[in-house]
Amino acid sequence: MKPWFALFVLLGLSLSFAPAQAEDFTPTCLQTAELKEISSHFEQFKKLIDPASEKSCSTEKNDKWFKVAEAVAVIHSKTFSPPPLEGDDVLTYRAVDRNQFWSYLTRRADRFDLTPSACESYAAYVWDYIPGEINICSPFLRSTLAGRAEILLHEVRHFDGFSHVVCRKGAFKGVYACDRSIGEKGSYAVSVQALALMGLDRNKLSADEKIYARYAAVFGTQNNFIKIPPLKVTSSLFLEDGQGGLFLWSPSTGNFSFKMSLPENVSVFPSNMYYWTFYPKDSNQNAYRSTAFLLEPMEAVGDYAKTYNAMTPSERSSFREVSYREGENASGLLVGARLRTLCDNKEFKTFDQPLIGQMENFVALSGKTYLKHSDGSLYSIKCKKGKLSLLKSDLMMPLEIKSSFDLGGVTYALNRSGQILRLEKDKNSVSASVLENPALQGRSWVQAFSYEVPHLFLQDDLQNLKGERP
Repeated sequence: MKPWFALFVLLGLSLSFAPAQAEDFTPTCLQTAELKEISSHFEQFKKLIDPASEKSCSTEKNDKWFKVAEAVAVIHSKTFSPPPLEGDDVLTYRAVDRNQFWSYLTRRADRFDLTPSACESYAAYVWDYIPGEINICSPFLRSTLAGRAEILLHEVRHFDGFSHVVCRKGAFKGVYACDRSIGEKGSYAVSVQALALMGLDRNKLSADEKIYARYAAVFGTQNNFIKIPPLKVTSSLFLEDGQGGLFLWSPSTGNFSFKMSLPENVSVFPSNMYYWTFYPKDSNQNAYRSTAFLLEPMEAVGDYAKTYNAMTPSERSSFREVSYREGENASGLLVGARLRTLCDNKEFKTFDQPLIGQMENFVALSGKTYLKHSDGSLYSIKCKKGKLSLLKSDLMMPLEIKSSFDLGGVTYALNRSGQILRLEKDKNSVSASVLENPALQGRSWVQAFSYEVPHLFLQDDLQNLKGERP
């Protein structure tokens, strides 16, 4: 009988986006009273208890048993506050009734095997004929705390008879990493529910851990179900003035406010809704990633930033733009006559062509991403089987447009005069009109980018963006 292997589908994310760790040994500590409580069910943790201290701490780096106990303690904490149910928002769906994760876990598991024989590349797995035992593999130990807690809750769902099917599209197309629908209440439904609630946690998890949980929850909704469930999002625009001030404007509500100050002499590009990548204007400095609101540099960066950082200062001086837009062939790094992009949704490749050197930047228009030529013509990007094609469309973008982005079905743009415009496409022509919004006028904007955040996390996110000046 085959094991129900649980692909921890966000493994790459949890490894890449985990907060930077210091090389010095920092012990993992748990309250001794809490460790005693969880040891009453998981007896293997009794050996970790220090009866002479209020805290029980690991004595060596990457102590395996403490890594597992720490994740179990998050589940035991019972700090999850259930959000109101909303039929159009998957992040409020409840696969586990009343969010009783501790009883859910303990009814299904009572022990761990930290030296299993069938790990391959998996973070954890269970056998249907050995109920109660979770096999822990090395990727689990390298995952974030929120990731480890989610893995355990995901795994024990398999003891209820749930297995996975092959994904038909998305990040895991062709892999057994999907459930048919969230309504089945299978392992990935449990994962999304747990991650969403950990993203709202106010006690056990750090800000970085919460951001990881939020991103992982959203990623799962879009990549781990055959029938993609509805995700309720709120769309806004971030606008940077010439003094490093970052403002947030919501076209749907009209709300406009100062949110934060950016680091000096950098251009910021949102890698996704919770991580931004900064490219310094000084070509001698490396690009770096940070969480969107904390602005603390992280150790890991993505492929485009790694490629940029491997260049010489002279090469970096011809950097024009990087796009982290979603969609097939919508992202890329544009430097001189070179374009690095994702081919076939699986492999990054770099191309050097004279035509690329004539492109100014990436632009969006009516739901599609193009490269804009210096003469205003728009080219779509196709990268199949390792070969790049730049296909000239019949569309012409006004030369005044510096950047553009889609938001809520509308294409907005920033022109070279620092104004925010709305773009309209009519057959092969593109027209631009300045938005007559008093809040947007009177300033010369130097950068703009769209920001879409899950509605469930909106208020908590905005509280992290603290304005410092009017």
